[in-house]
Amino acid sequence: VGRRLGYRVILTVPEHFSIEKQRLMRALGGEVVLTPSADGIPGAQRRAREIAAATPGAVVGEAGRSAERRQPET
Repeated sequence: VGRRLGYRVILTVPEHFSIEKQRLMRALGGEVVLTPSADGIPGAQRRAREIAAATPGAVVGEAGRSAERRQPET
């Protein structure tokens, strides 16, 4: 969604993420930044915060979080 709105989208993921997922993220216009597999998701989140701190106007979000909040309650 970010790319369609004209934003730069940088996705940080552990290097063990499948090549197919990485290709899809790039095909959709995202820049993929790989982090060490040993650091897992927390390492990718940490790197995202570092990139955001060095990028004026950047916002850090987590995939799936906003979708979870939009789910209707049952």
